[in-house]
Amino acid sequence: MNNATPAGASSAPELPWHLSSTLSERLSWNSEPGTTDLERGARRLEMWSELKCFNETDRDLSDWLAVRDLTAEGFTALLGETEPSLRERRGEEPEWHRTFVQWWEATRREHLHRFRGDLQLLEWARPLLEGALEELAVELNARSEGQTDPVLKDPQILERMLDTVPMQHLLTLMQRALVLELNVFRVEGRLTGEDPGQRFQDFCRQLSTDEVALPLWREYCVLARLVVTQLRFWIDTQLELFTALADDIELIRSEIPGMADAGRLESISIGEGDRHRNGRSVGILRFDQGTVVYKPRNLGMDVAYNGLIDWINAQDPSHDLRSVATLHRGEHGWAQFLESDQAVGAAGAERFAWRTGALAAVLYALHATDFHFENVMASGEYPVLVDLETLLHSDKTDAVAKVEGTTDISAIALADSVHSTGILPNPIIMRDDDGVHALDMSGAVGKGGQQTPMAVPIWENGDTDSMRLVKQHAAMDDAEHNQAVDEDGNHVDIAHHRASVVAGFAEIYSLFQDHAEALVAPGGPMAAFERLHTRHIARATHIYGTVLLESTHPDFLRDGLDRDRSLSRLHLGHESRTERVVMIESEIAELTVGDVPVFTIDTSTGVLYGSTPPRPLGQRERPITDVTNRIRDMGDDDRLRQQWIVDAALAATTMIGKEARWPNWSQPVPSDPVGSGDLEEQSLAIAKRIQSLLIRGEDTMGWLGLDLVDETHWILTPAPIGFYNGIGGITHALDAVASVTGDLTLAEDVERLYDYVVRRMQILLDTNEDPGAPPPSIDLIPVGGFNEVAGSIYVLSHAAHRHGRQDWLEPALRLMPLLDRLVDQDTNLDIISGCAGLMLVMESLEAVAPGQGALDLAHRAARRLLATRKEFAEGWGWVSPMNDGAALNGYSHGAAGVAAAFARLNALSPNERYREAIARALAFENSTIDAESELWTDLRPANPGGRTVMNAWCHGAPGIGLARHMILGTEGHGVDRAVLRSDRERASRILYRAGWDSDPITGTGNHSICHGDVGNLLMLDTIATNPDVREQLPYLWKAVLTDGAENGWLCGVPHGVETPGLMTGLAGIAWGLARKASPTTVGDLLQLDAPRGGVRHGGN
Repeated sequence: MNNATPAGASSAPELPWHLSSTLSERLSWNSEPGTTDLERGARRLEMWSELKCFNETDRDLSDWLAVRDLTAEGFTALLGETEPSLRERRGEEPEWHRTFVQWWEATRREHLHRFRGDLQLLEWARPLLEGALEELAVELNARSEGQTDPVLKDPQILERMLDTVPMQHLLTLMQRALVLELNVFRVEGRLTGEDPGQRFQDFCRQLSTDEVALPLWREYCVLARLVVTQLRFWIDTQLELFTALADDIELIRSEIPGMADAGRLESISIGEGDRHRNGRSVGILRFDQGTVVYKPRNLGMDVAYNGLIDWINAQDPSHDLRSVATLHRGEHGWAQFLESDQAVGAAGAERFAWRTGALAAVLYALHATDFHFENVMASGEYPVLVDLETLLHSDKTDAVAKVEGTTDISAIALADSVHSTGILPNPIIMRDDDGVHALDMSGAVGKGGQQTPMAVPIWENGDTDSMRLVKQHAAMDDAEHNQAVDEDGNHVDIAHHRASVVAGFAEIYSLFQDHAEALVAPGGPMAAFERLHTRHIARATHIYGTVLLESTHPDFLRDGLDRDRSLSRLHLGHESRTERVVMIESEIAELTVGDVPVFTIDTSTGVLYGSTPPRPLGQRERPITDVTNRIRDMGDDDRLRQQWIVDAALAATTMIGKEARWPNWSQPVPSDPVGSGDLEEQSLAIAKRIQSLLIRGEDTMGWLGLDLVDETHWILTPAPIGFYNGIGGITHALDAVASVTGDLTLAEDVERLYDYVVRRMQILLDTNEDPGAPPPSIDLIPVGGFNEVAGSIYVLSHAAHRHGRQDWLEPALRLMPLLDRLVDQDTNLDIISGCAGLMLVMESLEAVAPGQGALDLAHRAARRLLATRKEFAEGWGWVSPMNDGAALNGYSHGAAGVAAAFARLNALSPNERYREAIARALAFENSTIDAESELWTDLRPANPGGRTVMNAWCHGAPGIGLARHMILGTEGHGVDRAVLRSDRERASRILYRAGWDSDPITGTGNHSICHGDVGNLLMLDTIATNPDVREQLPYLWKAVLTDGAENGWLCGVPHGVETPGLMTGLAGIAWGLARKASPTTVGDLLQLDAPRGGVRHGGN
């Protein structure tokens, strides 16, 4: 490519550098704006005011201006200031601009051409790249004179360092502006070539000429400043690296394993990780003999950690742990490079899993965080932690969910648990128009090559004149160095070695517990962590990356105030922090120069620091004190809770797609039937276990549990407030047990929990009744019977009826207008999350509070269902978002549940359209019966548990039979009762044959009420009419009770892991046993029955 400057080229390369100045710089200039375009200023002010951080929070733009001693009028004047006025009052020429001119002129004058071949779009910056390279080469040559070490006197070392110019990073900063200009050139006909590729090459050729390049740099002067700044950082950091290598090479050979014979530097890879502190990043230096990692930061934390690992190994654990050999040299250091290609056998895989659990215990004790898969290396059968900046990260409150004025105590417990270390599975799950997406970055099971859960900017039609930026899901870089490799070359998935992981965690936790005082004593292992700096993660790094990338949009690269506006989106955040303003200013200052922001906290004093320049910003708790207290407080109860978290988090990852498998159980047919006393005893025992798992705060209560997101991914999460697996549903179940057994301590907790549900609903109401609040969204507040709002109405109306508490009923009534506003947005439509469930809840509420609007809302929901029906050749169905736009059969998400809801409402308010809906829903459902198997076909493309056909309340024959029973319990539905009875009997027969008619009995494999055996037996009790089956039921109940009591209750979650929830967990099992023990006391929540003593329906 021709890089000569043609005759008649543009003048000297001065830029309008004043346009790149930031607001703070313009405010520092001595004079006020001269001439101002007030109309332009007002337009730009409106754009600032519309930023979410000023438009959707309690703080507006005036607060932001006040901190800067600015008024709206003054800011408008600055935003409207004309270019001549700005040029007239600008301060001293900045260093970056002098450098730009110097590099450009030197390259053209001296014909510098270190880069061979075409640079494509980077031709625009070739003079800057050549100038920067020449400056670095001159300085490195000067520093290398007189060196005697073979590494340092090797002429090739200069070339190795020059090869590290951050080309891809610079291209990322420049590309958006260049592609915009490429399209402008194309539209204006300024490109030559026969095809898009040739025209692209012509554009790159033009970029190499001053007559094209310099006008573009003048237009994008903010970008020019950023590029020069990044190149200046690169030069400085390379000189730092050379000096560090010169000072330390002998120590590297003696202290770092594998480096003793290093004689020639063969390559340098810089930019391993994010750029912090003026462009500094980790580097990997490969020598002829050995490889070493360069870290441009203080490694005191690494040295302290290594000492702790040495102490653990000295206690003779079942398996030793490994750390990274480290050379600490003040504000930089060197670390051993770990090779990760050594294969392990079956026993080695178990030891690898054990060590992962052991490291999880160490990280928990040290209040660590951010140990994602890039910070864990597999070295044979050893998982090794390789980036230790975030040990002693005791302040994790930024990760805790707030509930409008109250803090979720279970969220605090999770954020303060081993789960928050980052080493355990913790998928990020997002839904968009393309479906459900999950990304797991954890140190234990995360890996490269996963699809991003959100659409990210991707260049389409690259290297053509039709290049454009589109958003789509993209594969991450393929890196799996955190996972051991077996003898066949496959990566070891430690989620399949849960027992070993838990064992490793338990052993090292117990070691810390038993030696707590020795650990924290003066001179003990923890003393080495004093007076260090730990990195404080204030926001997820990807947020900084996104903000930085979006600030390189061309609209933000022409005027520094526009880029200020882009970066000012960060003013949304750190809401609970007294030092939030100075934290945000520090973040923006670092992003302005292209760095990812870094905060640190002094482990001994708790002082929070920003990094450029390093200065105190505020005061936090002393991390060393928090960690010391944690170690001293370690005990059996906490160990068991943390072990459960480890087990549950790992189990959840094995329940996706082809990996999905339920647990199983079997029992011989017992000789004795079940007794009500046995049922009561077991229901109370389970309730007591749930009580023991309750996390209590001053004014909040909650649980942790496993929950299913979008019917595809299980996650460990704080129990929500709702009914399905939330606090409301668990409380409803515990109330049933307390009512049947008369247990007073359980009843006391139930009362407190109901009060907490009421408080949460009051907060929700206050938020949505605020005149300034945005309208409620169906995405946040589904209307179904098992969700937060309608589910809470169901819970509170039952509680109010049972306990005579009008104060519990009032918020239930006040919630109806909120649901009324959401009905017409509903697309779920089903029992769980949609209008069908809302109809049943309102029917239940009408029984407690007749004439107060419940039936009106039920009719609104019914009209929504009628309006959204999908007509088939045989009947009506309702499209389910969980099934890619197809209609389902079954109770929880399909036509059976919709028909039952219409039947109950029709019984209270007869309506011909409702009767038609019942008939057509049943016609659609029965059209899915397979003639050969007699089964209703499961229409889902995938279903939890990996079954072809599910037999449960949620999907399959049992729920369908229950719906037929519900319809039979009403009058005026218009359906042939013989057909309904036939369907019910078919469902009963299918259910009974699903493991109940054999010896041993196997059932479905877990004990839950949603898709397990307690739920199925309750439904069999309800729908079975065959005398032989009914005679067997007490013995079947006895088998389930025996299995649960002797072998542990299996929840309807991955591997049967204990979880407290209602529909899939212990609470539902306890409720089911209490209902079986006393059905006249405990109403049937599977049918969303009205409270006992109110309106009741029973099949006949």
